Parts: sequence; C-alpha cells; structure tokens
Amino acid sequence: VEDLSVGGACAIEPYPSGTRDTRVVDITLDANGRLLALARESYNDGMMDWEAWYVLAYDFPAGVLDTGFSGDGIVALHGWDQPGLTGYDRLRPLADGTTLVTGSSLSGGPDGCRVHVISLEPNGSSGLTFCAPPDALPGEAYGRDSAVAPNGHVVSIAPFADFVVVDFAPDGTVAGVVTVPFDLGGANVDQATHLATTADGKVVVVGSAQLSGRLFVMTAHAVAMLHWTGAGVLELDPSFSDDGKLTFDFDGWTWNGLEGVVAQGDGKILVAGASMPVGGDYAMAVARLLPDGGFDSDFVPAEPGWRIVDFNLAPPPAHDRASVASYSALVS
Repeated sequence: VEDLSVGGACAIEPYPSGTRDTRVVDITLDANGRLLALARESYNDGMMDWEAWYVLAYDFPAGVLDTGFSGDGIVALHGWDQPGLTGYDRLRPLADGTTLVTGSSLSGGPDGCRVHVISLEPNGSSGLTFCAPPDALPGEAYGRDSAVAPNGHVVSIAPFADFVVVDFAPDGTVAGVVTVPFDLGGANVDQATHLATTADGKVVVVGSAQLSGRLFVMTAHAVAMLHWTGAGVLELDPSFSDDGKLTFDFDGWTWNGLEGVVAQGDGKILVAGASMPVGGDYAMAVARLLPDGGFDSDFVPAEPGWRIVDFNLAPPPAHDRASVASYSALVS
C-alpha cells in the first residue's frame, strides 16, 4: 500500500529475479507487530512450470526484512527442487507469537499431506506440524485454513464437494474428519472458505452451498457450527439453527458466498462475503449472527441483522467483494 505515513510501498519478492513471477497469497500482522507475507514464486523453463513457496517477515512500518526471522527474513516452505503438487493458502497468527501456515504438500514422503499445517515459531523455525494424508480425506480435498480451539486442537478446512473439517489433536495426529453436506440442489457442490473458533470451544465454518444448476449455478451463503461432545468427538452443534447448519441469501440475490468469519467475544458471529442478483454484479454482504443461528437485530436494525454494500464505482459489471471480516470491541 503506497501510504507514506506507514513507510511507503513494500515490494515483496523473496529473491529478486527478472525471470520469476511473485504472487502474494496472504498477508497478516503477527503478535510481534511484523508484517508476514505468504508468497509463491514461479517460472517456466520452456518445458514445465516450477514454483517455490515462502513466508517473509517484515519490520512494520519500515517495510524491511526482519533478520531475526530465519536469519534473512525468509522461510522456504517448498523449494524449487521438490517436485509435487504443493501449495499454501492462509496465514493464521496466534497470540503466543507463532503463526500457522495451511495448505497441502503432496511431495513430502510417499503419500504427502492433503492438509498440511506448519507452526512457524517467532524466529522462523518450524514447530509442530500437522498432516492429514490423502486416505484420511474424501477425494481431492486440499487444506485451506486453520485455527486453534481453546482445547488445544487445531482445526482445518479442506474444500471439496462438501465442507470438510479436519480435527487435529494437540500432538499433531488426526483426531477425526467431519464432512458437512448441505445438498440443496444442482451438483450439491458446497465450498468451505474460512473458519473461526469461539471462546466457548466451538468451530464455525463459512462458505457457499449450491442451490441449483450445472450451467446456471446459484448458491447460498452457508454456515456450519461444530462442537466437541463429552466424548471428545467433533460434530455438528444442534444448538445452532437446530442441526448445526444455516443457509441464507439476501432478498433474491442468487449467487452468494461467505469469505470471512469472526467470532466475537460475546458469542455473536460476524460473517462477510459477496452476493449477486440475476443480471447484476457482486456487492459486499455482511451479517451478524446470534449463537443460535438467528440474525442479530441490533446489527443494521433496518434489515435486520445484515447489509448489502454496493459501491458501483465503475460501469457494469462492477464487482464488490468482501474477503476478510474484522471486529473491534471498544471499551470506555
């Protein structure tokens, strides 16, 4: 962001080269105030594509690499000499200074990991890693996002035809895999995009659920709430929307999907994404839910509980999408 008040532009490129393309996949501030970037470098040698994955740590707002992070500010997750289908999607900073990196690594060992979670220490070294092998998940599901629950379990999502939620025990082993189908119509392709854990030990997952069609596909906003039973098994929580699942749209908007979720400290849940009507373009969508899955009437009371934000700053189609939700609690 070219904001001179916070140090100006920061060019993120692990190892500058005129032959490699760099793409920043995710970016966040960690508990130490550093700017972390998850980046992919790629190039084509004339015969095939090659890529490498990195996490870079920058002093903020100075915008210079932090040498206290792995010596040069750069951690290589996947090098050029490691063939295989590997990719990382999300950074999750934790309060103790560590950062979770979630993706898939199918080049490490004979089977690899459909869901691969790396715990990076503040100095850039790797802590405990979590691996769900291909035979633990349905089909070609790949790791997308992870969070830590109050019981110490790491919970990950792996988009596939249904919401796929992987429960890792604190020692890194797979404690269970939960598949959540919405199956509302069409090809029944339901995609999980983001998750959060609540203060009372639940897991909320958001995304989209297909309503109809293969050529003319319509979707609904989708939310799943899970909890651990007394026996320590992760399953859908029936106290949320009767069966642990909620789908909704906004007054006939026919393409809907949630991209971000935040669990507030008071039990309410903030979700954000995008919606589009037939013949229109995408607009930002935001809603706040109560712990039982109902809309919070104190949030945008005129609706109540949700709002569509359509900027329309350019001629159609002018798509406006929200990909991250954030919550700030003001105390006086």
